Amino acid sequence: MQYRELGKTGVQVSEIGYGAEWIHGDDPEGTRQIVRRAAQAGVNIVDCWMADPAVRRALGAAVCEQRDHWVVQGHFGATWQDGQYVRTRDLDKVVPAWEFLLECFGGHIELGLIHYVDAVDEFKAIMGSPFIDYIRAEKAAGHIDHIGLSTHNPEVALVACDYPEVEMVMFSMNPAFDMLPPSENIETLFVEHYDDALSNVDPKRQELLRACSMHGVSPSWSSVMLGSAASGWERETMQYSGPENSGSQVSSSVRGSASRGRMAASSLRWSRCSLSVPEAGRRMSVLVSAYSRLKACIAW
Repeated sequence: MQYRELGKTGVQVSEIGYGAEWIHGDDPEGTRQIVRRAAQAGVNIVDCWMADPAVRRALGAAVCEQRDHWVVQGHFGATWQDGQYVRTRDLDKVVPAWEFLLECFGGHIELGLIHYVDAVDEFKAIMGSPFIDYIRAEKAAGHIDHIGLSTHNPEVALVACDYPEVEMVMFSMNPAFDMLPPSENIETLFVEHYDDALSNVDPKRQELLRACSMHGVSPSWSSVMLGSAASGWERETMQYSGPENSGSQVSSSVRGSASRGRMAASSLRWSRCSLSVPEAGRRMSVLVSAYSRLKACIAW
């Protein structure tokens, strides 16, 4: 495993990490074994936006077995209400959800992300609101080390680069998504057919890469598609780091390719899969060994 500095945070992270989105909250032993296997492979960064308390509890317990080994990404604003995930800025909901997440990971989370902001106006409003004041207070209290943002919209990520306290951005990178222009509606990523005129990486996404490099903001990429290496798989989440001089830490999801190798939007949709622990461990090993192929598939 190779490691890179996460932008200007100074944190050293593995080029491949563990996204963990579709782990089962009712299988803590399976989660524990997968986390152990990831650590053995040298993976040291894990993302936990998932709001389900059972999932947070299972993943937190597994990570806390080797807590000093792990860099954790946690999200402010991902809550669980009436048995459902709800994204919110309501502090009456945000605070208890965050405090539970913090407790699950031993009272400290390295990277505290503003969860899922896809509109520029919303981001600007957040940066002048009690919501960001709460996050700042958590950093001042030592509960988090760095403030970040998760978004699917390159325009939001570009604006965030101008805010010095936002040190990293979690953003979707995917050979299909990368062709699309900015949108505030995440569903545009999952349409059944893309415009045939689309080609290459959208200029706004290219601009984002340059801005991140210039400002020292580390993008934590999500949703990389690696069709041939993951053919027939549903949703296994790993993370991959960018080029030597970018300071980028990349979170990539490897999912099954569509028929005849085409990246149809249907192949990009999340689908829950049930894996035995040995099979999950095997796939973890294959994903780690596929790192060099993944690097070759990404055009920087």
